[in-house]
Amino acid sequence: MLSWFKKIKRTHYSDEEWVKLLRRPPDEKAIHELREILRRGLINALASRIKRDREQIAEDYVQEALLKILDNLESYRYEARFTSWAMKIAIHEALTDLRRKHWKDISLNNLNGRDGSVPIIEVYSSEDPAPDYETGLRLMMQELQRIMEESLTEKQRLAITSVMVQGLPADQVAKLMGTNRNNMYKLIHDARMKIKHEFEKNGIELTDFLDKT
Repeated sequence: MLSWFKKIKRTHYSDEEWVKLLRRPPDEKAIHELREILRRGLINALASRIKRDREQIAEDYVQEALLKILDNLESYRYEARFTSWAMKIAIHEALTDLRRKHWKDISLNNLNGRDGSVPIIEVYSSEDPAPDYETGLRLMMQELQRIMEESLTEKQRLAITSVMVQGLPADQVAKLMGTNRNNMYKLIHDARMKIKHEFEKNGIELTDFLDKT
């Protein structure tokens, strides 16, 4: 996703000019240019998550993102290009809303994978990997899935799959499981340590999975 920040078209505005032009009342031309930058960026950034009506959905998110950006303009610290900072806000808002919609009607049956959820091996597969990489990845993911099924408790497996693989909010998963946030993070921590231990016995580090949040 970060690759899309590199593709943001440079404008004739400096970072300082962006901030000045967008202060209320914002300059209409600057708003129009920023809207176009965000729209193009969101269409690309959401390509892997939305297959239909992506342009229209991106348009809807652009409006919400613009409001968020204008409201938080004074928090911009010039540590990155203004357009990159704005794009980050737009993508965060879009992904947060998509996740919210995804888990809004989820039940425990969904979390248990009884709704045809994508297996962990498919979640971690690359879209266009090299053959050797894909083979190694699939073997590792098969081993990971075996460890999760054989070494984790049902609650640990449910917690780590829901939060770390499916990307659902920990608070919502905790609520569905009838527990609290602290217990949820303990379940995830203990599950991670079990997985790490099993792989280390075979001399393998599973950093990518254990770092994924």
